Amino acid sequence: MNKPIETILFGGKIVRKDDKRIEAYGNIDELDSFLGLAYSKATDDGIKKILLALQRDMYVIGSDLASTNEQRKNPVVKILSQERLDWITKTNEDIFSSLPPLHKFILQGGSELGALLQVCRTVCRRAERRIIELSKEEEVNPVLMYYMNKLSKLLFNLARLANKNTGVSEVEMD
Repeated sequence: MNKPIETILFGGKIVRKDDKRIEAYGNIDELDSFLGLAYSKATDDGIKKILLALQRDMYVIGSDLASTNEQRKNPVVKILSQERLDWITKTNEDIFSSLPPLHKFILQGGSELGALLQVCRTVCRRAERRIIELSKEEEVNPVLMYYMNKLSKLLFNLARLANKNTGVSEVEMD
């Protein structure tokens, strides 16, 4: 039995709860929870579809991060694929092209969903930093790091789209 300061990784390895791998996928779990909250607030079917797909990706990313390099070679272990990176890139391009250009920085907020998606973006960026930190010591799926970078941009653009769809103006910095 593991101690209260320990947890078990996928495959049975026992590590401390402050292990960099645990911190990395704990941030993914937090992001997934916020995405679920955003999904519950969304009314636009297109946004809901994207958020649900992102939640599914968070599950795969959590599995990917909870697995060692050796375990990721097992076909049973779910890992983030190039296909998902291509999807997020295309989805972001489509949303970005539907938004008015930005000429200044904008304040985070707007509609309730827009503000919540900005929270998702900041949690995503923290998760990305923890994954990069982990990658300095252990091998991490490189697709995952690119995906997280694209995800923060997608969440920013989704927040802008949510504000646009509800008629809430963006507040530009002076």
